[in-house]
Amino acid sequence: MININSAIRIVKQNIPEGVIKSYVIYKNLYIFIVFTPDLYEGQMDPYYSVDINTGEFRDFPYLQPHIFAEVMALFEKAPKFDSP
Repeated sequence: MININSAIRIVKQNIPEGVIKSYVIYKNLYIFIVFTPDLYEGQMDPYYSVDINTGEFRDFPYLQPHIFAEVMALFEKAPKFDSP
């Protein structure tokens, strides 16, 4: 099982220049909002996941209609921060 600190390290390994803005737990995933310094695409589609059980890193398809509202509601309540 992956804890949040390990999940953050996994995100930073995959997106070294990324800044984590927030995260939530949805089902068996940590879902992160990660911005990059790219002027044109740095804040476009910033959702990524780390599987809590396996540590697998992936893009997160937050626009799928059956999960969009639930995931966005979680992010409305989530703490905001900038990762180092």
